Amino acid sequence: MAILLHIGLLFSGLLFAGSAVAGQPEQDFYTLIDARLSMMRDVAAFKWVNDLPVEDLERERVVIEAAVSDGLRKGLMPESSAAFFRVQIEAAKDIQSYWFDRWSESAPPRRAPDLNNEIRPRLIELGSRIVGGMAEPGLRHTSEEFDRLVVVEGLGDDRSRDLLSALVEIRSYSSRLEQILDTGVLRVGTTGDYAPFSFAEDGAPYRGIDIDLAQDMAQSLGVAVTFVATSWPTLLVDLESGAYDIAMSGVSRTLARQRVGFQSEPYFVGGKTPIARCK
Repeated sequence: MAILLHIGLLFSGLLFAGSAVAGQPEQDFYTLIDARLSMMRDVAAFKWVNDLPVEDLERERVVIEAAVSDGLRKGLMPESSAAFFRVQIEAAKDIQSYWFDRWSESAPPRRAPDLNNEIRPRLIELGSRIVGGMAEPGLRHTSEEFDRLVVVEGLGDDRSRDLLSALVEIRSYSSRLEQILDTGVLRVGTTGDYAPFSFAEDGAPYRGIDIDLAQDMAQSLGVAVTFVATSWPTLLVDLESGAYDIAMSGVSRTLARQRVGFQSEPYFVGGKTPIARCK
């Protein structure tokens, strides 16, 4: 039976990647921030060796957009996650400038880890885990704990206060519906390989019964629709990660899927039929 797979209000408080120590979520989270900012010395070294400026506005835009996108997977309000990462970027530039000033006076680095192949993948990983930590329910931010764990050479007290203030202002949506209405976007996960429900050929736009239903649903909500590519093997993984709001792809009702997400009543009943030649 093909049905719609509803996420509804599920999965609004996923934990960030990595294991947390029971009763110490703030310590784990602050350690991630410290680790990411500590890598700014290596970033500065690469830029120094390759005669690059500290500021890279295009990269800043990419980082903030990724943080907002990751935050929406966790139910974070875009303006609050963007605000924190803007402050974190300013802190990162402060630390890099600090090292530039030091090296201009004595003992500059002659070598540095590769930014694109070594440093940036780790920064992206830490950034994703920080977003997950921002969505951790029940975090109680304190300046004492923050100052004890976020200790990076070149990070000034004022910028440290800005970071903590931005963390305090992090906000989450109370429901997936609130997120959809606020952002004005309904994210629909679909496979594109299951006609007549959802199919797309050679990069053409998605077509099918469920695609039409998704557009009707978005219109009734007064929002835009965006289709998120998923696959049958990753359907539930993408669901749990918050990659989309609802799956519409002729999804059959199974016990495994019902254990993970809400499912609508079936609107189509089908089955396998044996066919043989009359003679």
